[in-house]
Amino acid sequence: MDIENFQQCLSYIEYARPAKNSLEKIIAVGGTLAGAALGFALNYFHAKSKESRSTKNKLMCCDEDVHRIRAYLTMEIKEVLRLNSKLVNRKPLIDYRLQDSISTLLIDEYFPEVAHKFSRNQRYWLQELLNNLKIVNSMLSEIKEGKRIGKPYEMTLSCLSFIDSAAFSSYLCTMILSNTVAPRLTTVEFLQANEFDSSFVQDYSLAESNALHENKEFCL
Repeated sequence: MDIENFQQCLSYIEYARPAKNSLEKIIAVGGTLAGAALGFALNYFHAKSKESRSTKNKLMCCDEDVHRIRAYLTMEIKEVLRLNSKLVNRKPLIDYRLQDSISTLLIDEYFPEVAHKFSRNQRYWLQELLNNLKIVNSMLSEIKEGKRIGKPYEMTLSCLSFIDSAAFSSYLCTMILSNTVAPRLTTVEFLQANEFDSSFVQDYSLAESNALHENKEFCL
């Protein structure tokens, strides 16, 4: 068979091949579209799953930071109560440890990204907590400065302010974690409810009374 006859055979075979009907064309197009849709869906759900895990981790970090802050507040309140007791009883100011500040590192970093996942109350309480911790940290600095310059009465005022602000901050932490409004306690009620040393609580009350009478009771 020469080349010309071979080409004629190919042309005949191509001509004799039955054309695709409409259904076959639809199936072919549908298969292509289905594959594209499946690929899009897989990518979408993978991205959403990754985003969900990221959000969950950020929420967990915020929650852990609030737990940590409350624990540090408890430790610092205990130390400042002990210091205040030494001041009231005119004892040497030795053997007490205070942090420089209480940080909010994880909340600062992640809360803006997941704020919408918190309730309205939680968002409000978190903002209040951040603002109040600035006062707490300021009072810590004042207490340390008071010890350096040796003014006992001024130190008791700083101790009282710190304890009040720290107690309120701890109260905010409790409401944030439970997402429930808790009864507002006085500072003394808070100290008693959280089982701080009763003698320290009593000395807190004495220092508070002395402050109300402008240092006329103890003349520190």
